[in-house]
Amino acid sequence: MVRCAHHATGEVFVVSILSPLKIRISATAIKEGIDTMPSGVVFAQKNGLIILVNVCMDKLCNEFFGAPLDNAKLFWEMLRAGELSGDAQLANLYAEDVIVELRGQYWHLHHAYIPYRGEEAIEITAHKVTELILLNRELKKKNVLLAKRGQQLHAYAQEAESLMVERELLDRKAAVHDELGRLLAETHALLRNEDSTSATLEGIWNRWRLSAELILSEKGREAPKETDLLQQLRDTAQSVGIKLQTLGELPQQGEAANLLLAAGAEALTNLMRHARGDELFIEGKRLSHGWSCELTNNGELPKGPIVEGGGLAALRKKIESAGGVMQIETWPQFKLLVLLPQRDEGEADNV
Repeated sequence: MVRCAHHATGEVFVVSILSPLKIRISATAIKEGIDTMPSGVVFAQKNGLIILVNVCMDKLCNEFFGAPLDNAKLFWEMLRAGELSGDAQLANLYAEDVIVELRGQYWHLHHAYIPYRGEEAIEITAHKVTELILLNRELKKKNVLLAKRGQQLHAYAQEAESLMVERELLDRKAAVHDELGRLLAETHALLRNEDSTSATLEGIWNRWRLSAELILSEKGREAPKETDLLQQLRDTAQSVGIKLQTLGELPQQGEAANLLLAAGAEALTNLMRHARGDELFIEGKRLSHGWSCELTNNGELPKGPIVEGGGLAALRKKIESAGGVMQIETWPQFKLLVLLPQRDEGEADNV
């Protein structure tokens, strides 16, 4: 353990309690040690009169103003005013800090008051911060680049959503065209069969009405508003004499609503084609990351295992490719269960 003591002659004594030896350090030695520092420092009275200044700070003053450092108060005031000469330029100005650029090198100067013989003294330090400044600039450039890429990803997400809607429309048109082909074949067969019943003819007629309604709903309304998707399904069902009843909470917009519309259209087609019912029920439930929707009807039960072909197979592929789940039950009633994921707006930006 050591203590420092000042002698009247200006010498500093380092006294070791554990040893009787006394080590004398002269004021000159202290000054030489401070002068070897790579950073600048100056101590001065409040009026600016210099108490101590090292070589680095004195050189900086010559570089900044073309004169040695004689008054610390004036030195600081001129720094803050930006009254620099030569190659020095004021880079940044803060409350008690100044950044000066000198021939591509950056110096950070800090001003503070410290206690000195019962009064306050001025302390100004200078540290080279070139690497920090350059790293900060590089970081800002990268942040700008990341912001641009974020905007590009956001635009890509919007474009992908538009493509998804277009693909949905094309899938609907393809499904309608497939149904029209089947209807033509079945209608031709019924017209040639003299034993066709009125119930069979009414069923085929209702299917023609449904197909016509689907075609008309696409024409002139290629991209319906998201809030109109469920209403579009309701109107289509009503036009062919089917009552659509909804229970619980259902998705009203986004990809989940589009998937529900596709599932509802397929359930409506199967109800007309196979079950011969007149009521379609859709019950929804909000989950933490999406929706659970059950589609049932009051029609006849399937007479055998359901083979997923055509519309159902396309619907399953569409739902599962979007991250959802599709399940079909036939007992005690026909049930089409779909789990629809929710995708937040910001999800694509974080990719």
